[in-house]
Amino acid sequence: MESTGADVGGCFDDGHNFGGHDALHLVGVASSTKPGAKWCYERSIPDPSPGGSPPRGVTARAAVVELWGMPIEKEVANGEPAELLPNPKWIRGLVDGAVVIDSRDVLGVWDHRHYPSWYFPTSDVSAELRPTGETDSTPGVGIATIHDFVVGDRIIRGAARVHRDSAILELRDRVKVDFAAIDRWLEEDVEVFSEPKNPYVRVDVLPSSRLVTVGHDGVVVADTRRPTIVYETGVNPRYYIPPMDVRVDLMRPAARTTSCPYKGFSAYWSVLVGDEELLESAWSYPTPLPEARLIAGMLSFYTNRFLVEVDGVRITT
Repeated sequence: MESTGADVGGCFDDGHNFGGHDALHLVGVASSTKPGAKWCYERSIPDPSPGGSPPRGVTARAAVVELWGMPIEKEVANGEPAELLPNPKWIRGLVDGAVVIDSRDVLGVWDHRHYPSWYFPTSDVSAELRPTGETDSTPGVGIATIHDFVVGDRIIRGAARVHRDSAILELRDRVKVDFAAIDRWLEEDVEVFSEPKNPYVRVDVLPSSRLVTVGHDGVVVADTRRPTIVYETGVNPRYYIPPMDVRVDLMRPAARTTSCPYKGFSAYWSVLVGDEELLESAWSYPTPLPEARLIAGMLSFYTNRFLVEVDGVRITT
């Protein structure tokens, strides 16, 4: 049996990639749409050629997004080593119910824009790492040999990148395994979904007595004095409303579902207002992760699809 491993990027809780507002993807933009956030451009070059790579010998642009002094996104520059972040957590990976990665010596490597990837000593991986004969180069990390990840008769093609002779001493004999290649990841005894967590991200889930109203085309869809507000680093506040304060007769379940390492798996809803159906315009977390349990079953609405007001002030972000 074969399957293909692939990196899963982004935290999709409300249709936005983590930190994914448009201003965060524009080269040369000096400020962000987020209060307190800023781009810090260290250097810049023209956009790469159609082949996708910068000209040889030219340093690619590097950027760090800072939010109140904390780096929440990073873009590694070619020719510069990626930041290494020791991870003290016990990390395990399971495939077909068996533990195939078991490590207390995890190294976080900022080779991804939104979070540090996990790199494990090869000795902490019990699955067979079968060389494919191919190599791969990651900015800031260097060249890795690509391996299939073999567990019994299951072959996960190209899911492991091994750094046997890395120029970065700390990465030698370490392996990065594609997050999606593993059936279950555990931090200590808690399952991790979607992607490794960003250590600089904090999520506060706070019950409130603010007045939150949601409307469209003159129809009140929700009206509450008991919202729960989610404050997540780098993301605008999200207002979750108890279903008893929502016109649930207007709600239609949608097929879309997404995942977030901080809140869990979401379900999406379309909203029928008159003859107009606002597709996938609201979402909820039926069974959120423990740290977000207070929003279980509550509904949140896109502020760009509805008229959302908090204490009489319109929210547009």
